[in-house]
Amino acid sequence: MKSIFLIGVGEIGLNQIRWAQDAGFFVITSNMDPDAPAFKLADVGVVLSGSDTRSLVGYALENQERYNILAVYSGNDFGVFSASCVAQSLKFPSPSVAAVSRGLSKTLMKTCWSHNGVPTPSFQMVRTETEARQCAELFGMPIILKPPDSSGSQGIQVIEKIGELEPALDRAFRYSRRDQMIIEKHVDGRHIDANAFFWDDRFYATGLSERYFSPIPYRVPIGGYEPAILSIDEKDMVNTVFEKATRALGINQGPVKGDFILNSEGIHVIEVSARFHGDVGTCHSTFYRTGHSHLQAYFETLFTRRVPFQLIDDIASSTRISGWRVLDLPEGYSTDIRRVISKCRELDGIDDVFIRPRRPAVASHLHNNNDVVGFVWASGKSKQFVDAALDGFNAELRENLNFQ
Repeated sequence: MKSIFLIGVGEIGLNQIRWAQDAGFFVITSNMDPDAPAFKLADVGVVLSGSDTRSLVGYALENQERYNILAVYSGNDFGVFSASCVAQSLKFPSPSVAAVSRGLSKTLMKTCWSHNGVPTPSFQMVRTETEARQCAELFGMPIILKPPDSSGSQGIQVIEKIGELEPALDRAFRYSRRDQMIIEKHVDGRHIDANAFFWDDRFYATGLSERYFSPIPYRVPIGGYEPAILSIDEKDMVNTVFEKATRALGINQGPVKGDFILNSEGIHVIEVSARFHGDVGTCHSTFYRTGHSHLQAYFETLFTRRVPFQLIDDIASSTRISGWRVLDLPEGYSTDIRRVISKCRELDGIDDVFIRPRRPAVASHLHNNNDVVGFVWASGKSKQFVDAALDGFNAELRENLNFQ
């Protein structure tokens, strides 16, 4: 028996349990909710928060021999640090805790890149409105404000006028435990997401996608497509810079995800972390498009100790398009919408619909990812077909809601 410890598996990421089992693993999973759906699929369930590093490490050490735990994975930022500590404690090949920490701190990340010649937007750390105003004058408007330790787009705002700084800083500090904020030169362009993993210190690119965001000032992902439509040279450039940015942080083992902006000036690295991109893409879009996922390729590598090149090639060579969008609900509408979803999901091209278990009670303007009620996916042979399916779904959803 070979076991893998999957930390923090939520309802939208259940496929990772099935894929780990398909690869041959006995699956141990953790979730802070004792009624989590993941526990019905996993071989063993552990009621622990993904951020409870001490308890997770203790459990892994106590049960390593019993279950022959040989691998660990977390697909979210709340569990990545814990996964790194488990790996180090059980002596798995993994990036160091310091390297993973750099990928979780926007401050450490960008400082490291600036010292290693990695192209990233100019930035400064500020504590006060006065410092922020000086920074805005240096960079020119617009600028983007980021809490250095937040996730899920919380506290991130694009600022176009000096008068917006004070209230924006007040909001941003609500999402941070730090006494500093990042002010970054705002760079516009195409938002490209990349996935890859390291094995034996070699970098294996596993796919590129494109994301779209809500209108400023808030920057919440509202849709995307896979694969990203790029030239061969553009793909090579993204993956080359991706590897350089990741190695600059000290990450040279396991999964990695990167966020980039492409424009006429070139490529700009926004973020890198020691995991794959979120479950919206990793556990859904890639699978609907190709019938496989880069996470499957990684799990197979962990189990067999060999990279499945054919599987990676099959994913890369697929010409199908997958797209996703957040559910488009009228602001102020109650989000108890499960009863109308069944009719809408039968539309041609729709792959799946997901309603977040801890969704907000009432639909509102999107300030961060926590305001998103759910997602819908569609796939087909062309972007036009996918767009028509997603547009049709949201139109049908709104029409049905109007009659409730």
